Amino acid sequence: MKTFGLVVPKGAGRVSEDHVRNLLATNAGLEQIIRPLLDAWRGMRARAAELSKQLVDSARASEQCRLLASIPGVGAVTASSFVAAIEDPENFRKSRVRLAPGSA
Repeated sequence: MKTFGLVVPKGAGRVSEDHVRNLLATNAGLEQIIRPLLDAWRGMRARAAELSKQLVDSARASEQCRLLASIPGVGAVTASSFVAAIEDPENFRKSRVRLAPGSA
C-alpha cells in the first residue's frame, strides 16, 4: 500500500485492519485487491485462535501435560510437544546416557 502513497499506521490485529480499511476507502481500485487479503488474514487469525484453544484444552485434559506445565516457564505448547515426543516414559528407565565405546 505504501507504493500507492498509503502508509498504514502501526497497530496490531483488529486495529491494523481498521487502519487499512480506512485508507482503502479513498482508493476503490486498491480496495478490490486488498480486501480479499484482509478477509483471508482475518480467517487465518480466527483459525489460529481456535487451534490454540484446542491445544490448551487438550493439555488441560492430559495428566502428563498438567504435571509438566506446573514447572515455571512451561506452558501448553512445550508440555504438549514434550509429551508427544516422548510418548512412553517407560522407554527411558535410567536417566543416565550410555555412550558407545569410543564416542566420547
